[in-house]
Amino acid sequence: MNHVSRRSVALIGVITIFVTSCSTDDGRRMQEPVGGPPIVGTTAPASDIDATGWKLTAPWEAGGEINIRYTCDGEGISPPLVWGEGPEMTRAYGIVLTPQDDPSTVLWALADIPIQTRNLVEGLGPDGAIVSVNASGALGYQAPCPDAGISQQFEITVYAQEFPLESAPNTPASQMRDALQEVALDAVSTTFTHQRR
Repeated sequence: MNHVSRRSVALIGVITIFVTSCSTDDGRRMQEPVGGPPIVGTTAPASDIDATGWKLTAPWEAGGEINIRYTCDGEGISPPLVWGEGPEMTRAYGIVLTPQDDPSTVLWALADIPIQTRNLVEGLGPDGAIVSVNASGALGYQAPCPDAGISQQFEITVYAQEFPLESAPNTPASQMRDALQEVALDAVSTTFTHQRR
């Protein structure tokens, strides 16, 4: 092979390597990014407040001590509450108060609170609401009253009703709570504690 032929073969080899290295069909294609960051699983339950933005405001820190005026050691009047607008299709609101360690005991239950009402004044029920008979057998609010020296936790829940209950007068609070759960579109809660001195 002469000098010119060797140079030609070398040049062809260099061109072949260059073309091969620039090819985009070598199985190493860039993938288009898909979606956002990876989804990380969690076992934590979703919060109604986090999921929907629906809030319930009460005059205590969540899980904190309730003002004594709303307990049997004080005036025993119902606390003031303020809540945001319920989800679409809400027709009325309901409220339930239970001890967390005994949710079958219902201390307070209201239903069919008019849709335009989103707050309660302390000691007063809203016009148009249906008031149940509480666990003590009286109509209306039963103040939290744990045994002396015992710290007990309680929960107040506001329900967004898809349908009005139209309950009969003197409905037991536990029955009203069960009915509210049946027609609830959503619910938001706050907790508090009380310890008798």
